[in-house]
Amino acid sequence: MPCMMALTQLVRPPVSDFSSFTTVSMCATSDTTPLKHKTPEVNISALRLIELSDRTSAVMKSSAADTLIYTDPLLSIFHMFGELNDLPVSTSLAIMPYDDLAHNVADHAKRNASQLILLPWLLPSAGYVDASEGATSTQRQQKFDHNPFEVFFGTSRGDKSASVLHSQFIRGVFGQSETDVALFVDPGNYPKTGAGPGGSHHIFLPFFGGPDDRLALEFVVQLCANPKINATAVKMEKRELEHPVVERLPTAHSDIKTDTISFVLPHQHELTPSTIEFPDSVYEQSNTHMRLLSDTADSMIWSRYASRDLSESDMPAPLRAALSRIDFSNLASPVPLHAAIQRASMYKRVLVVAGRSKRLVVEDHHAELKDLVEEHRMVGHEVIRKTIGNVATAFVVPGCASGIVVLQSPNVAM
Repeated sequence: MPCMMALTQLVRPPVSDFSSFTTVSMCATSDTTPLKHKTPEVNISALRLIELSDRTSAVMKSSAADTLIYTDPLLSIFHMFGELNDLPVSTSLAIMPYDDLAHNVADHAKRNASQLILLPWLLPSAGYVDASEGATSTQRQQKFDHNPFEVFFGTSRGDKSASVLHSQFIRGVFGQSETDVALFVDPGNYPKTGAGPGGSHHIFLPFFGGPDDRLALEFVVQLCANPKINATAVKMEKRELEHPVVERLPTAHSDIKTDTISFVLPHQHELTPSTIEFPDSVYEQSNTHMRLLSDTADSMIWSRYASRDLSESDMPAPLRAALSRIDFSNLASPVPLHAAIQRASMYKRVLVVAGRSKRLVVEDHHAELKDLVEEHRMVGHEVIRKTIGNVATAFVVPGCASGIVVLQSPNVAM
């Protein structure tokens, strides 16, 4: 619920003059929210899911779904939140077996012509190894935090934890949805990131390329229509350099500037197969033609925004204002994930927006992600990686972000 409220607040149009800008129109599904369309109007369709079990009470609930929609506390809270923020919220409630939850979300979005499905995810109980000198062997075991999703998804299905089950649900939505999906990841590390009430978020977008990263870039441009939001978009490139260098684009709204990243890992490890609890997402293999089309689309969309001349007379005012709040740059490094994390860590309160990038992947980050996990002594990251992808997981490991939004475009032919 806090995830939905936070992102809904971010995408809420701040002004009434959104006439000619292709911006955010929202339709939230499964406790959901935002999207893009030609209208500035924000419409939220909140879907409440309740798992149907064999308990008598659950069966009784399913027969009273029409009544529960008016008494369910979560729907009531979100509806009131919409009222307080002048956002129209329509509510729905579905009670069904666990295996049908993901399909119901995708089907609900299709029936309501939703343009984006927004899902919340409180990270599974992350484990870190305590390497302090005085730590005993018992203290060096995994440390787990309470996850409220245990209440909703239980732990009675064999040896699968609630976190794994919820991850499977999210991945099911990713796999079955025919529209864009955005997952708001709550790392639960507010004290570490310095995030607090009030103030504004700085958005950081690492752009590696591919359909999901293109969607993420569009999404960031839409968010920056809000004058309280600014962003840094960095086009990442994996390249062997003695001294990785940031090259600022010479655009009308970005000064030419060069920064130096001072680190290079002494070695890169190959990722070895490991035992996993459930299979990874499988998508259709891309061919050379598809990859060329995707690479071309990457270059076009980056140039459209990063090299845009803000003095163009025919540019819509809201788009000009949004682009003026985004700092575009290029960054080449042999360790792009480390370089991106270092750049994002420059901001005290940062919201990372990244593509899930399970299709048409430009770079293979498996080896570098493994290095990151070992550096931060994190265990149990496989569920996270299979759910949100390598790039987003890289920002989860050091805990440098106050929030992460992971986007995936529908799996359709280009």
